[in-house]
Amino acid sequence: MRSRVALFALAGLVSGQNESATIDLSQPAPALTAESPFNTRPLQKSFAIIDGKQIAFYTNYPPDDAEDDDHDQDIHEEAAELAEEHDDPEAHRQKHAIDNEQVVIFLHGNPTSSYLWRNIVPYVEELDDDEHHRVRVIAPDLFGMGDSDKADVQESGVYTYIEHREKLFRFIELVAFGEGSGGNPVILVIHDWGSALGFDWASQNPDRVRAIAYMEAIVTPFPDESLETGVFGQLRSPDGEELVIENNAFVERILPSSILRGLSQAEFEVYNAPYQEPLDRWPTLEWPRQIPGTNPAPVNDIITAYNTWLTNDSADIPKLLVIAEPGVILTAEFLQMARSFENQTEVTVSGLHFLQEDSPDEIGEALRDFVEGLLQDHSHDHDDDGEGEDTDSVQVTDSADSFTTNLSMIVGLILFALSRLGFMPRFG
Repeated sequence: MRSRVALFALAGLVSGQNESATIDLSQPAPALTAESPFNTRPLQKSFAIIDGKQIAFYTNYPPDDAEDDDHDQDIHEEAAELAEEHDDPEAHRQKHAIDNEQVVIFLHGNPTSSYLWRNIVPYVEELDDDEHHRVRVIAPDLFGMGDSDKADVQESGVYTYIEHREKLFRFIELVAFGEGSGGNPVILVIHDWGSALGFDWASQNPDRVRAIAYMEAIVTPFPDESLETGVFGQLRSPDGEELVIENNAFVERILPSSILRGLSQAEFEVYNAPYQEPLDRWPTLEWPRQIPGTNPAPVNDIITAYNTWLTNDSADIPKLLVIAEPGVILTAEFLQMARSFENQTEVTVSGLHFLQEDSPDEIGEALRDFVEGLLQDHSHDHDDDGEGEDTDSVQVTDSADSFTTNLSMIVGLILFALSRLGFMPRFG
């Protein structure tokens, strides 16, 4: 591991997890590099209106701008009508692709945005196939982060977990399951606070979840003693406002220090763009103040509940666990807990907390293979159903042929009997 300070994106190091990942905010920020080994271009965004606020998101199938309670995406209905009324082959193809649609939702954490997934989503998009199934990627920017709108009043207590959850859950309902969608169970790809939100949603909507891929995730509340000392203590105290609101510590210190390679100037500028003004940085401070111990109780209760679901009731949901080596938060006993979840595949890649910036290709390849396997299983299920339908069709055809043959024999016997009795009409 490099010698410079390695931090942990939620607020600092969980006591006893990774002793080499320590924090000293008195040290200079890590130097940025001139070039990146990876693509640095931002994702193109669409927008959905939730509670009067624009939530930005990337998708490979950009819709018309969507509004909460005002669904205007009627592609699926139009295709169905054309297919039924005009027997339009293109409409049939489009309807079939949407009916077999697979939505993959990518959720980021603090202080990042959908930009974190820019080099990973293309691997999933390779699986998009209009002839058989549409693979639709959705990667939102959380409220107040990335290109999404900010609160009208930015202060302590505004960007709480509950506020993020309410907006995100409504966003998922609108964009992933709204009009124009196939309505099929989704695949979640989650990280950091996005993992908490994703696991929370999944535990409340298990029938709408096809699979979960997760990395450097929050799988259980943290020990109370780790929340009141060191960086946790600093950020959860009044000192946190100076560190984060005034000095932008999360973006300028914690983010680049939580990546093994050097973050480039271009990449840093994209991550830093939403936080130019001090008040804009409130989301990045509110998140560490939401870290679950026994306080704040609502978040602790939520994470305890979804941990119980993951442990006891999620065996029917396939999972991909991406382990960061050396990692930061999903290590030691937390990693052992994650490994106990049933129906799970593992892959290990190089990285600290923001492993997407260190190993995007390895993560992308593993995720593509995981999703492809799910799609193949789904196709086989449909093929089996199709074979059953063909058998039924053949049986019906055979029954009809048999009936015709038997009827001919009966008519022939009747005519023969009538002719022997002299009742047959004479022609000619």
